[in-house]
Amino acid sequence: MILRDLVGTPFFELDCFALVRKAYEIDRGIIIPPAKAQAERSGAVFSEFLAEISTNWQRVERQKGVCVAIKYDTNHPKIVTHFGYMIDENHVLHTTKDTGAIVEPFRNLERLVEGFYEYISN
Repeated sequence: MILRDLVGTPFFELDCFALVRKAYEIDRGIIIPPAKAQAERSGAVFSEFLAEISTNWQRVERQKGVCVAIKYDTNHPKIVTHFGYMIDENHVLHTTKDTGAIVEPFRNLERLVEGFYEYISN
């Protein structure tokens, strides 16, 4: 399996963080534990994100093979509620309920990006 095989996967099969986890597994051979927060609970997603980045992730520059944290929810525009995977420096693999898994040009999401993170294997 390659990353592009994930395109078209429905959101109900892999939500945004599950898609990032699967991309890490395929692309880098790294297994990341599942999220505890449900995708539709924005506040819980953000709280878990804050806890996770302080222990299991490190902030990095934009590059292939990292997680991108996105302020995607218009009801909560100041908090991270969405995640994607940088398949190269200019394209993000991510998923929404409306689209399923897609590859989108980074420039379309750039203004919503909080940062880029690399998982630290313990």
